[in-house]
Amino acid sequence: MKFGNSFTLGAIIVTFVSLSSIVSAQNSTAGNSSLDLGPCALLGALASHNVSMFDADLAMACLQSVPVDVTGDIDLIDGMKVLFQFQSTLPYLKDPPPGYLYPAVDIMASLDAIQADVKAGIYTSEYDVQMDLYNLVVSAYDFHFVWIPDLVDVFKWRRRGALLSLSSDGLILPDVYDSLDVMALAASNSSDYRPSPIALINGVGVESWLNEFAAANPWDHDPDANYNSVVTNVPLLSYVRGGIEGRGAFASGSVYQGNDTLLTFANGTERHMYNYAKTSCDLSGVTDGASFFQRCTTPLTSFSPTRNGSHPFKPPATLENSYTPVPTNLGLPPPLYYPTPVTIASDRSIAGYFPPDQPDLVVVSCTDLSPRDDIEFQNVFRSILATANAAGKSKLIMDIRGNGGGLVADGYDWFTQLFPGQIPYGGTNLAAFGLANAMGQVVTSAMADGDRPPQGLGPLKDYDVMADLTIVLSQYDTWSDFYGPVTTHGGNFTNVKRNNLSDINSLGMPVYGFGNDTKPQPQTFDPDDIVILSDALCGSTCAVFAEMMKTQAGIHAITVGGRKQYGPMQWVGGSKGANVQTLADLGKFAFEIPAIATPAQSTLFEPYADSRSSVLHALSRLSEPYAGRVNFENNIREGDDSVTPLQFVYEAADCRFFYTADMILDQSLVWKRTYDLKWGNGTCVQGSTGDSSSVSGPNSTYIEAYSPPGAKNTFGANETFSYPAANPKTSSVKPSAASTSAAHSRTTSTKTSTTPTAP
Repeated sequence: MKFGNSFTLGAIIVTFVSLSSIVSAQNSTAGNSSLDLGPCALLGALASHNVSMFDADLAMACLQSVPVDVTGDIDLIDGMKVLFQFQSTLPYLKDPPPGYLYPAVDIMASLDAIQADVKAGIYTSEYDVQMDLYNLVVSAYDFHFVWIPDLVDVFKWRRRGALLSLSSDGLILPDVYDSLDVMALAASNSSDYRPSPIALINGVGVESWLNEFAAANPWDHDPDANYNSVVTNVPLLSYVRGGIEGRGAFASGSVYQGNDTLLTFANGTERHMYNYAKTSCDLSGVTDGASFFQRCTTPLTSFSPTRNGSHPFKPPATLENSYTPVPTNLGLPPPLYYPTPVTIASDRSIAGYFPPDQPDLVVVSCTDLSPRDDIEFQNVFRSILATANAAGKSKLIMDIRGNGGGLVADGYDWFTQLFPGQIPYGGTNLAAFGLANAMGQVVTSAMADGDRPPQGLGPLKDYDVMADLTIVLSQYDTWSDFYGPVTTHGGNFTNVKRNNLSDINSLGMPVYGFGNDTKPQPQTFDPDDIVILSDALCGSTCAVFAEMMKTQAGIHAITVGGRKQYGPMQWVGGSKGANVQTLADLGKFAFEIPAIATPAQSTLFEPYADSRSSVLHALSRLSEPYAGRVNFENNIREGDDSVTPLQFVYEAADCRFFYTADMILDQSLVWKRTYDLKWGNGTCVQGSTGDSSSVSGPNSTYIEAYSPPGAKNTFGANETFSYPAANPKTSSVKPSAASTSAAHSRTTSTKTSTTPTAP
């Protein structure tokens, strides 16, 4: 089995031979002066000889040699303090509800602490400053909230290897295997050879090491989701995003891991993996840390509006197709490890399958709600439903494994196509603070007057209250009616709003049943005949869709994978935020919009007048415009008077199973197991059913639900919380042996119930 290009010993030899020849040549002309070359100079010398992969240790030593920019960093953090006010979850991160699984973090206080250390001269490397800022935001465990500074992103850390977590039967606790062994493992029932699982990584128990590494490479609020992100993910490997992302964070993590990874197998054998660094920066001629910084961290000077989770800012290309079946015998090329699809989008963002072993089943598989062509995406989904109906299919698996979201209109469209006539709830609120109030007043009045800010509205559409509706679908009369603020959980928020699904200009795309997309379409499946299959990576628009499916339609969910323990697992482990916005867009428009403010409105911007240069400096230090973003809107459950963001609500799936080796190589076996668990006589993983927060549990909409025993289990991972947020530091934060892992509250699983049947 091949996961990406195989790393060869020749590549390592080339690296060291090149370095050796460079050093020898320099020695012949300059005595032993080459031995005094600093790490950045060595990288520059290697690059001048066309070396493209570098020792991880050498790359890190170069990064550590970049001098601290004290004045620039103080200004940078001042700008971040302004920009981060747009992050809608700050009060909840500071004081999480009981269902949240990671430690509390006070983002603003931590920025103050890092800035104080910069002023006090605690830092000796610019890289350490930037990594602390990066790690601070990572500790929010929200892939909508991102800050990747330029220096942090110069090198990509890579391994030539990937891992898989596999059970012998889908119920027994899984072991971790080298991905290269999966074919032999799948054939082990018919051969005398059975590959050995991995017992240790770098001398540490494999589960302890992986859980710590997962906490240091997280973008998800759930530990099982982060664990699944570390190992190979076949849907991501095979579909839109594929490649290195599908191989898992173990192969391409964001944290430096030294030069070597030692795998020790249960049978006592060992394997060394070479860790290396790659960069797109031309290092030729770099001589030291200062020149490296100048060469590889060119400040951003333009911030183009970016497509985000709510508004792509493009008109629909074509009208929608009608509810019409398509031919099922086209012989379309299948994605890797998948059967032949009935239909598939041109960018592979969505596909439909008719598994032959389940004659009444149709599967919709989708890893990405950000298709190249949204109309095609919606049409493909419609044609899958119509073709299934024509073929007499009565059961539907919505396979959303690996789905990190996309355009929110596509999530709404999914729901309304499945349940025509229902109105999706989709309630959201925003952070309420001075700058947001000023922007909202100007935008709302400007839109009413037909005026617009320079360069158009961009993300400020979300501050046009006239484009949104109240929770009872009436119009907000004024900006202040929407803004509030509502004080709860130690913070200020707006009132809850809902999208006007008939306003194509606001959503960016039509949604079935609204606007001009109202062609007759039947409900193809009853709710009891639908199940969602997830690996907990569902987030963003996927989470918005999941919330509608759970609370409005009562759809069951089944999860696969996760940590090596029994018990339940959440099915929406990615960001549960409803809207992501880039800080480049927000910062840009925040300081352009005063140009159209009235004199009275202009006074609202006065407290921020001196922040413009700091904000622009902070934005200029991002690795690229999309590398700084915030969760702009919280997803709020219908009827929740506490208006708790769903990001902080524990929600277990209704059933769980583990991957087997056969399932990795044949995705139809994953669907067969899911089918048997929902509609057959399948058995779920011990303790994984009936949790109070699941649809099949007694309190499925309970906001204050506590997480079950074992949900915070770290398997003995290093619990030294090295993020400055939770442990104000007196010296620069350094990564631990496995990671810069966050600490988790350690509990032990106490689930001892007998193995249940599926819901």
